[in-house]
Amino acid sequence: MCERCADCRDACPYTVILPLGPAYGEAEGTPVILPQDDACRLCDDLPCIASCPPGALQPVPREDVNMGLARLDSTLCLAVRGESSDSCVASCPLGEKALRWAGDRPEILAAGCTGCGMCVEVCPARARALAIDPAGM
Repeated sequence: MCERCADCRDACPYTVILPLGPAYGEAEGTPVILPQDDACRLCDDLPCIASCPPGALQPVPREDVNMGLARLDSTLCLAVRGESSDSCVASCPLGEKALRWAGDRPEILAAGCTGCGMCVEVCPARARALAIDPAGM
């Protein structure tokens, strides 16, 4: 249903919605969020959805958004290695519904994680310990 009108991109206050490039052929211009590169903030009012005239984006509660699932590489996680780091857990817009502490490590709750990428964006490990596995891929 997407008409590639760019209204969702214009409505995003964080400019994280981007058009697909020419490498995507017929899908070029389709708006996407690449949470691995630039996190969706899961705005309270989800202005991207409200701005979509053809209804390609359907209103859902924030906790029902599904962009993917965060994945932790514990060999790279600073907290697991004994260094002080809690930025991933502290940044999660859904809090302990999606990401919480389990002993010395962050625990991702698949039922609550939206794949927004906030944890990835704030991870202080040089080779990020968190990644997003895209939904449906």
